[in-house]
Amino acid sequence: MIINKVSIFVALLLANGIVTYGQDISIRIGTFYSSYGMSELKNVQKEIADYNSSSLNVPISKIKSFPSYFSFELQTGTTIFKNVNVGILFNYSSTGARSGYIDYSGEYKTDYWIEAETYGIFLEINLNKSEYADLLIGNKFLLINSSLEIIDLLTVWDESIWEDNHFQSQSFGFSPYVAYQLKLKFLTTRLELNYLVDNKADLHHQNNNKSYLLFRNRSKVGSDWSGFRIGLTFGLAFNN
Repeated sequence: MIINKVSIFVALLLANGIVTYGQDISIRIGTFYSSYGMSELKNVQKEIADYNSSSLNVPISKIKSFPSYFSFELQTGTTIFKNVNVGILFNYSSTGARSGYIDYSGEYKTDYWIEAETYGIFLEINLNKSEYADLLIGNKFLLINSSLEIIDLLTVWDESIWEDNHFQSQSFGFSPYVAYQLKLKFLTTRLELNYLVDNKADLHHQNNNKSYLLFRNRSKVGSDWSGFRIGLTFGLAFNN
């Protein structure tokens, strides 16, 4: 699925290059260390762990809960005015959680895995353009497609039962950033700090968009990728 999404992005990248033929064009790829809000998923993880602890009469605990992790980004852009750049981007992010209990007779665990495939456009202004370095500020406008998998596994002696559920959501967000970029001929290296604001969206079942992931009080659970990101990107810049 990710390969198909990247193929679409590459096609858009080529289209962007055709449309902007004759102007400055850049292509960048990089990785960010990203924090994620996920407050509602953290709360539902605790609620499920507490409920199952009571049902199974064992002390189920949170082992990890949606920690910061690396995300990956691909961008292509062009200069439309002297100090103004625009472009398109694709970002892949993921994180997860686990609750569980294990003893001599068996094991119980609940695994959560959530990933986001994000498409967007960016607009940036070069505040200090020079031959070897740039200082830029900008904003990214994003469409965030999230997929969540929850796996429950109970093993007693040699017998196991498990349940696998898949949920999806689609949200919009924006990400203001500041970046410092070094240039050596056509090679670029950029250090970027940004903050992603995700408007959040309710997670619905993969095969039924009217069936939602719910808290015990019947309120809906949403994904939330909001958080700080810091990263390095490496790229090529072509001056036509």
